[in-house]
Formats: sequence, structure tokens, C-alpha cells
Amino acid sequence: MSTPPAPAIALTGTDPGPGQRVPGPATAAPHKAHLSTDGEEKSGEFRVTVEVQRGQNAQTVALLEGGREVARRDVVDATPAAQSTTFDLTGVEPGKHVYTAVLTHQHGTSTTRPLTVVVKG
Repeated sequence: MSTPPAPAIALTGTDPGPGQRVPGPATAAPHKAHLSTDGEEKSGEFRVTVEVQRGQNAQTVALLEGGREVARRDVVDATPAAQSTTFDLTGVEPGKHVYTAVLTHQHGTSTTRPLTVVVKG
């Protein structure tokens, strides 16, 4: 048994250049996403999930804590499918923290509703 040859892959359209992303299938700004945690935030180590249930996906998701970016991730735009990504946070100080996520791609941005997390001391 032999290995078949690798498929030919061709870029259609304009080459975005080195380090640039090819736009996904979205045709409008990303739909509003929902933020949630895994319920383990009392320890200062927890997971924040950003989920678009359907519709226009993002290409980049930034997680903000108190308006300051704490993490960023590139994601696959699979519009119109659901989209989800997680951020594992560690060393979060005790107190009340407000998280939002900003979803972006070539057609615009959307921001989630705030999620308040209380980390016990």
C-alpha cells in the first residue's frame, strides 16, 4: 500500500502577505457572544468561555478584565456555525473582577455583556 500524493492547495483572491490572515466567510460584524466560567473561580484559577451560539463568527477574541486586555486568541471563522473558545486564568487576586470579550474580524467588532466574578481570599 502506498501513500497518495498530497492534495494541491491554491489561494484564490489576493495574497494577504506574510503574517496576514485570509478573511473567513462572515459577511457582517460578529454576533454577540456569551461569557461563562467553569464555577471554580473561588481559587483564583478558572476558565472563561466565550461562545457565539450561531451566526457571524469572529477571527480574534480578546478577553478584558476591568477594561484591560489580559488574553487574546485567534479563532477559526466557521460562519454560520457556533463558535467557542476558552481562556484559562491563573493567579487572579481575591476580589470582584469584571470580564468582557471583544470579538473582531474584517467586518467589525462586537462586545459581550460584562461577567462579574468574585474570587475569595
